[in-house]
Parts: sequence; structure tokens; C-alpha cells
Amino acid sequence: MKNKKNMFYMMVIFAFSYIAFTFPYVLMMPYLQSLGYSGSEQGVIIACGSLAGMVGQMIFGYLCDKYKTVKKFVYLGQCLLVVFTWVFYYIGGHSFFLHLALGTLTQGVWLIMCGLMDSWALEVDETCSQNYGSIRAFGAIGWVIGGPIVSWVASNYGYKYMGFALMAFTLLMFAVSYWAPDAQKSEAAQKKELKFSDVVTLVKNPRYVVVVAIFLCAFLVMNFENFLAVQKIGVLAGDGSATYTSLKSSFQAAFELPFFFMGGMLLKKFGYTKLLYVALIAYLFRVTGTMLSLNAMQIVYVSAMQLLTFPLLTITSKTMVDNEIPDYLRSTGQQVAFSVYNAGSALIAPLIGGAMFDALGANKALMVVLAFAVVPVVLLTIYNKMKKVEG
Repeated sequence: MKNKKNMFYMMVIFAFSYIAFTFPYVLMMPYLQSLGYSGSEQGVIIACGSLAGMVGQMIFGYLCDKYKTVKKFVYLGQCLLVVFTWVFYYIGGHSFFLHLALGTLTQGVWLIMCGLMDSWALEVDETCSQNYGSIRAFGAIGWVIGGPIVSWVASNYGYKYMGFALMAFTLLMFAVSYWAPDAQKSEAAQKKELKFSDVVTLVKNPRYVVVVAIFLCAFLVMNFENFLAVQKIGVLAGDGSATYTSLKSSFQAAFELPFFFMGGMLLKKFGYTKLLYVALIAYLFRVTGTMLSLNAMQIVYVSAMQLLTFPLLTITSKTMVDNEIPDYLRSTGQQVAFSVYNAGSALIAPLIGGAMFDALGANKALMVVLAFAVVPVVLLTIYNKMKKVEG
């Protein structure tokens, strides 16, 4: 009964937190577009935020294991997210270095929070860990709800009210999280005094390194497609880009729900390898669909491929990483991996994607991404061979 209650708390917390997460993220690029920044300038701002998130996730993961808590760092990170988002969207004008600094802080903390929420859900208890997909589905529900709210706030009150709306949902999240338990560290983790040198053991495991490489490449494809899709919407929709971008965000989040809810069952029935192959092949079709889209609404329809891509990618990534790390490094191992494949890809994609968009246009840039999408499939095949050889 207690475990089911914990799972209920985590589901509600994820719903409110992901509604909150839409405010700093969903309209960041349309907001920067509205201020007159080019694709390359937007790419630099987002990439710097990703770099901050990448470093921050490693630090926060290490601190969570060192001080044996995740919940307290969630509170800290969410408070910082409210402050940075409020200031970022409140200050208008065209001051590149100011928005670079604020955008870096906002996206950096947003990425840290995404990773911390996952670590919290995976470490509360065994029931939550085994049903991570169902808990994460409530995050997707929150994202579906948040998208239209973000668009409504921006359209009716302006970007300056983003921070206020974020604070409202943050307070709801805090109210529910008061009753939820902190992450439960294993007996080995409780007894072991973690040193930074222990983190080095992660990179000495070749299978861990290959798993991180697989998801780095897969998330690169995902972030390239998302970045270029938003840029293409900006070209096709003009002043209506914010509406179509928020619609795309909510639409694709709705299609995440079935496989997030079915994640545990799918893993047991098919295993993570088959599911990951499905996700990687589905990305080939998704990139092709975005490339062939003739108007903004078609890009929104193509985002329905989220059904086979993001939820399967997320569930398999957490499982495969968890299989390759020791118990006493669970938060660190997940956060280091997440920082590399999630924040790392979010760092690289806008820089290269923005440059490709400015130089080649959206469609030719997507052709390059389509060719690159084969790489994670090859790496997954190599990983499977390594597992067979090592038994």
C-alpha cells in the first residue's frame, strides 16, 4: 500500500513539474525569433544552456549521491528555475550577450531539473523504479496540458508573465512533494563515503561508454529534428510560429502517453534492444516526414511519430544505463549519462543545426540528419555483440 501511495505522489508531482517545465522551454526559440535573433544566434544561446546543463547535471548527480538526497536538490533547482525564467522572459530588447547569459542559466537549470526528476522517480522504491514509464507518462500529460497554457499566457499577457505562471505550478508541485519520500539509497550507498575518484569507475566500463554513445547519437537525431522543425515552422508560419510550435509540443506529448504507460510491459515482453531498434528506425521516418512537409500543420502531424520515438528512447535509456552502473553510483551514473546524451546533444544540435539551417536551409539540413540517423543503429549492433562476447 505504501509503495502504491509513493507511486501516486510521484505521478502527481511529475504532472505538475512538467506543466511547469513547459514555461521556460516551449517558446524559447519563438521568443528569441520575436526579438530578431538569427538561427545561428539562437543556436549559440541554446547550446550554451545545454553546456551549463551538462556540467550541472554531473555536479548535481554527484552531490545527490554524496549527501544521500535527491528531493532537497529538486527544491533548490526548481527555485532557481523560477528566478531565471522570470528574468529571461521579462527582459526584452535585442541584447545578445544579456540573453545569452540568461538563456544559459534558464536552460541549464531546466536540463538539471529534468534529470533530477528522473533520478528521484527511479530511486524512491522498487515499485516506482519498475513503473518509471507510467510515472513519466504523467510528465507527458503535464506537457500536453502545459503547452496550450504557455501559448495562452504568451498571447494574452505576453512573455513577461511566463515566470509568474511557472511559480504558480511550482507551488502546486511543492505542495504535493511535501508528502513524497526522498530517494532511498541502497545499503551499500549509505555505508560508502563517495569520493570523486569513484566516478572514474563509470568510464572504465566499456559497455557503459558504448551505451552513452548510442543515446548521445540518438538524442542528437532527436534534437536536430526538433530544432530544424521549429526553424521550418518559423519560415512557413511567420508570425504564427509560436502557436504552431506550442501546438506541436502538446500534440507530440499526447502521442507519448500510450507507450509510456505500457513501458514496463513492453520491456518485459520485447526487451530493451528490440524497442530501441524500433525507436531508431522510427526516427528515420520522422526526419523524412519533417523534410517533406509543405506547411506548418503538416510538421505538427508528423510529430505524431513521437509515439514510437521519444517514449521508447527514454525508457530504454534509463534501463540500459541502470544495467551498467553499481548501486552506490546510481544517481551519479544516471546523471553523468543523462548529461552527456541529453545535454550534450542539446549542446551540439543547435550549434550545428543553426549553422546548417542558415547555410543550407531546413530541408537540406534534414537530409544530413537523415544520413547521420544510421549511426546509433550501428552502435546498438556493436553493443549487442559486446554483451554476447562478455556473456
